[in-house]
Amino acid sequence: LISSDGHSLFVLDDVAVMTRNQMGYQGGDDDVDTIDPLGAVWNSNRLTSYDLETGRAQWSVGGPAETAGPLAGCFFLGAPSIDGNELFIVGSLGEEVRLFVLDPATGRPRWSQLLAYSDTKIESDIARRWVSTPIAVGQGIVVCPTTVGWLVAVDRVRRTVLWAHRYLPEEEGEHRGFGDNPGTEFLPQTELGGQWLATPPVIADGLVVFAAPD
Repeated sequence: LISSDGHSLFVLDDVAVMTRNQMGYQGGDDDVDTIDPLGAVWNSNRLTSYDLETGRAQWSVGGPAETAGPLAGCFFLGAPSIDGNELFIVGSLGEEVRLFVLDPATGRPRWSQLLAYSDTKIESDIARRWVSTPIAVGQGIVVCPTTVGWLVAVDRVRRTVLWAHRYLPEEEGEHRGFGDNPGTEFLPQTELGGQWLATPPVIADGLVVFAAPD
């Protein structure tokens, strides 16, 4: 998952993608967020910026919660979108799904907005880890997929939620947003070839068109 502003390349690093149900894995439920057969961390990843001309790393945010860096413990859910001098990315931090706005030159967080909640943490929901959240920015609005059944628009100037649309019926999963009662089911898992791929929403003529992969 990569994106670029023409000067830098933005990459999701340290993303654990293989299931922990591997031969030789001896971990239990208490350590699913920290241990797997390959030594990967499941409750976080990193967003790294590389210089397009030299290939050198410029900055990195995220990583394990035990570290002291910016946005430590965050699991970014897709490559960032860049518009003007702002970088937009959706991340899961504990039970919260948030929009984070960063400085593209330094990675310094500028502001964030809560989008939704999930009753299952990202390290436990294998299906949701595969649902990317590419963002659309236009007409002063940031349209954000969330991986939990909500499509949320944020007012870029006021930095508040403009509207939220629930496209996934509540009985389809236990994820919730904006005060819904939690359920008990995981997001249904499907074969990798049995669902749409993640694509960004399209903002055109006052409308938003979105094909939800979940």
